[in-house]
Amino acid sequence: MPRNPDKIDYSRGFPKNFEAFEELTDPRGDGHTKHHFGEIIFMAYTCIICGMKSYELMEEFCEIRQKWFEKWLALPNGTPSYNTFSRIMESLDPVLFSRCIIVHLRMAGVEVEDDEVPIDDQIAIDGKALRGSRTKEERHIHAVSAWACEKGLTLAQTFVDEKSNEITAIPELLKMLNLQGAVVSIDAMGTQREIAGQIVDAEADYVLCVKGNQGDLHKEIIDQFDFAARQLDLTKTSSKNWSLHIEEEKNRGRLEKRQTIVCHNLDWMSQEILSLV
Repeated sequence: MPRNPDKIDYSRGFPKNFEAFEELTDPRGDGHTKHHFGEIIFMAYTCIICGMKSYELMEEFCEIRQKWFEKWLALPNGTPSYNTFSRIMESLDPVLFSRCIIVHLRMAGVEVEDDEVPIDDQIAIDGKALRGSRTKEERHIHAVSAWACEKGLTLAQTFVDEKSNEITAIPELLKMLNLQGAVVSIDAMGTQREIAGQIVDAEADYVLCVKGNQGDLHKEIIDQFDFAARQLDLTKTSSKNWSLHIEEEKNRGRLEKRQTIVCHNLDWMSQEILSLV
């Protein structure tokens, strides 16, 4: 017997002030639905901005906060299961969903696409595997998001099927953002010439990781910074070549010291490698 024998239309149900997401289309069939599509999207979006990183956590979060959700939603059959969140989120067009987030933020007064990213603000691009999305037939779903560190705000997000696809998802995510004046940080997965070039073309700076699988580039960087740390007095060297920043703080009875060394001159790097950077 279908779970919706009365053929109630659950394909809409977007709450007030959530109109930006009405562009999304319900992928479910009428005879097998128990929850309003718009309410599922509202709950999923709330879970995302509250830091829930798995479908199981989404289900648990909504169950615990059900009375709060009932202030805004009808919830005719309670809160959805993690399987419902999984089916809905994996069926959405990630680019369209991300665009809806941006439009919603703009309607709320957060101009994330125009001049909202201030100079020197950091935007962290990060990918996470969603726990509970893996099945016997399918691998984990990965979410790639852009996080404004100073504002504590998710600017945009997209979903990919496999970890390797983050390389193609990151450029699409960057296209959604105004990066001018920002510093974009990405882990080693995004250390690609095309991605770096896209960031520079957007008048932004980048901080990218270099790992051992990047061969001679990784080796030359290690050798140069090892030489600087051992042989140079970085407090006295020219600011045109090196910068040194040291932070010290007490944390749980321990004195923590953080040291950042920046090299401004790349003349030491071989031209063959430099041409690939």
